[in-house]
Amino acid sequence: MKKINRDNVNISLQKIAKGSGYIFLGIIISLVFSFFGRILLIRIVTPQEYGIYSLSLVIVSISTTIAIMGFNEGVTRYVSYYRGKNEKKKISSVIISSLLIQLYTGIVISFFLYILAEYLSVAIFHDISLLNPLRIFAFSIPFMVMINLFISIFRGFDNVKPKIIFQDFFRTFFLILLLLIIIFLNLDFIWIIISYTVSIIITFIILLLYFLKYNNKKSYLIRRILFKRNLPIAKKLILFSLPLLGFATLNMVMDWTDTIMIGFYKSSEMVGLYNGAIPLVQLIKSGLIAAGFIFVPVASNMIAKDQFLELGRIYQLVTKWIFSLTIPFATIFIVYPNIILTFLMGQSYGAADTVLRIITIGYLIHIILGLNGMSLMVFGKTKYLMLASLVGAIINIILNIFLIPVYSIIGAAIASLVAYATINILNSYKLYKISSIHPLTKKYLKPLLISIFLLMIIFIIGKIITVTFWILILLFVIYITLYIILIILTKSLEREDIEMVKTIELKLGINLNFIKRLMEKFI
Repeated sequence: MKKINRDNVNISLQKIAKGSGYIFLGIIISLVFSFFGRILLIRIVTPQEYGIYSLSLVIVSISTTIAIMGFNEGVTRYVSYYRGKNEKKKISSVIISSLLIQLYTGIVISFFLYILAEYLSVAIFHDISLLNPLRIFAFSIPFMVMINLFISIFRGFDNVKPKIIFQDFFRTFFLILLLLIIIFLNLDFIWIIISYTVSIIITFIILLLYFLKYNNKKSYLIRRILFKRNLPIAKKLILFSLPLLGFATLNMVMDWTDTIMIGFYKSSEMVGLYNGAIPLVQLIKSGLIAAGFIFVPVASNMIAKDQFLELGRIYQLVTKWIFSLTIPFATIFIVYPNIILTFLMGQSYGAADTVLRIITIGYLIHIILGLNGMSLMVFGKTKYLMLASLVGAIINIILNIFLIPVYSIIGAAIASLVAYATINILNSYKLYKISSIHPLTKKYLKPLLISIFLLMIIFIIGKIITVTFWILILLFVIYITLYIILIILTKSLEREDIEMVKTIELKLGINLNFIKRLMEKFI
C-alpha cells in the first residue's frame, strides 16, 4: 500500500501557510482602504449620488464577471497543473490563449455596456442620471479583466504578492488619492466616477510593467503569439472555465437574492438591517478565502505529480487550521450577536442579531467541511460545481418566497443557511466519491468537540452575568486561551502543525523554539 510522502506534504503546507498569510494581510488592507474610501465618498456626495455610484458599480461588477468568463480560476489551474508536469510550452500556450481571449471579451463586454447604458438607465432603472456613470465605468472593464488575468497567472506560479500589491493596495490607494484631489479642487460628482476608472487604468499599467519584467526572468512564458498554435489549449481553457462563469453568476444570484426579495416583500428598512449583518459575517470566510487562493495552484500541481494521498492529507490539515482560527470569532457571533451589532453598527441594528447568528452557522458549515468547491475545481469538476450552485440558488429562491413574508429577515437568513448547507454537502459528497478526500479525522473531531463545549460555557456565562462589549473582549481572550490549552491537553496537535510553526518562525524571523518543544510533548 502506497504511503504518504511527508516531505511532499510539508513542502505544500509551507506554500499554503505562507501564501495564506499574505492573502489574509491583503484582505485586511483591502477592508481598511475600502472602509476609508466609503467614508470619503459618503462625506462628499449626496445620498442620491451615492446611490447612483453604488448601482453603477454593481452593474459594472456583473459585466466584469461575465467578461472574465471564469478564466481567473481556469488559468490558475492549468498553469500550476502544467508546471507540475514540467510542460513549459503548454504553460506558454495557456498564457497566450488567455491573454487574447480575455482582451477580446473585455473589449466586447465594455462596448455592449456602453451601448446599452441608455436602455439600462431609462427602461430598467428609470433614472437618466445613471447614463454617464455607466458609460464611464464601461471603459474600466477591459483593464479590470486583464488585472484579474495577470493575477491569476501569477497565482498559478504560487506567487500571491501581486494580488496584495496591485489589487488590494494600489487600486484602492489610487482611488482614495484621486478622491482627495477631487475634494481639494471641489470638482463635480462625475469626476468621482472618472477617478474610479482612472485608478484601475493606472493599476493595470503598473501591473503590466511588472508582468513584463517578470516574464523576462521566465522567458519560456511567452514564445509564441500565433493564436492558431494555441487553439487546443484555448479550447481546454474555455470548456473548463465556462461552467465557472455559471458558478460565479449563481453565487452572485445567491448573494443578491435575499436583498432583492426582502426589498420586494418587506421594506427598505429591513433591507438595511439584513445588510448590516452580512458584512460582519463575511469576516468569518476570510480564512477560507485566504487559504483557497493558494490552495488551488498547490493542489493542481500535486495532482499533476499524482500526489493524491498527499493532497488528501493537505485537505485535512488545512481544514483543521481554518476551523481552529475561525471558531473563536464564530462562537462570539453565535452567542452574542446583539452586542457586536449594536456596538459596531448602532442600537437599531440589534434587531438583526438572529440574522447574524443564522448566517454565521451557515458559513461555519462550509468551514467545517473545508475547501470542497476549490478541490472539485482542481479535479476538473466545474460542471458539477455549477449544477450544485444551481440547486442551492433554486432552494434559496423557493425558501425566500415562503419564509420572508412570514418571518421577514430571519426567513431570508434561514433560506441562505439551508442553501449554503446543501451546496457544501453536495460538494463534499462528490469530492469524497471521486477522491476519498474528507476532513473528518480523529485529530479534527477533537477541536470540533472542544469548540462546542466552550460555546456552551460562554452561553451559560451570558445567562449568569450582564455582558457588555468590553466584557465580551475579555471573554474572547479567555475563550482563545482555554481553546489552546484544551487543544494541547487533548493531544489534538499533529507533526505537520510543527511545520506550520516553523514556517511562521522563518517568515517572522523570531525564535519559537519554546512553542515547538511544547507542541512536541503533546503530539
